[in-house]
Amino acid sequence: MTLSTLTHKLLWPKSPQACLRTGLWEPGRTGMATLFTGKILIRNNSDGDEVDTEQELSLRLDNRVLLLYFGAGECPQCQTFAPILKDFFVKLTDEFYVNRASQIALVYISQDQTKEQQDSFLRDMPRKWLFLPFQDELKRASLFPSLLCSSQD
Repeated sequence: MTLSTLTHKLLWPKSPQACLRTGLWEPGRTGMATLFTGKILIRNNSDGDEVDTEQELSLRLDNRVLLLYFGAGECPQCQTFAPILKDFFVKLTDEFYVNRASQIALVYISQDQTKEQQDSFLRDMPRKWLFLPFQDELKRASLFPSLLCSSQD
C-alpha cells in the first residue's frame, strides 16, 4: 500500500477566499506560518517544547511543503497509515536517506479521545513533527486519517 492509496483525502483550499472561509488565513499575511498565527505548536520531543516565537514558527513552516495530518492512535486506519507516513517523512527529511533533505514540515492534529492517547501515538513518531496542544479547537476533522498538503506556490 502506498501513501496515496491510504489517504482518505488530499486537498487543501488553494484560493485566499477558501482559506478565509476556514479561518486559517488572514489578508495581508503570507507564508505557511500564518495558518498557525495565535496558536501554540509543540515540538515532538521529550520535553514538549513550544515553538517560541512567530519568527521561529516562520523558519519552521514558511517556504516548505506543509502536511497537516489529522489522525488518532487508536483508529485502525490510522494505525495502518501512520507507519507509512512516518517512513515517507523520514526518507524525505533525513540526510541519511537523501543528499539534500526536503523542505517539508508536518503538523499532527490529534483526533485522539484523550491526551494520553495522543502522547502515546507521538512517542513513536519523528521528532521533527510539530503538533497542536490536545485541547486546541482546530483538532476535529470528520474523516481521519486525513492528510492535507499545502505549499506557498
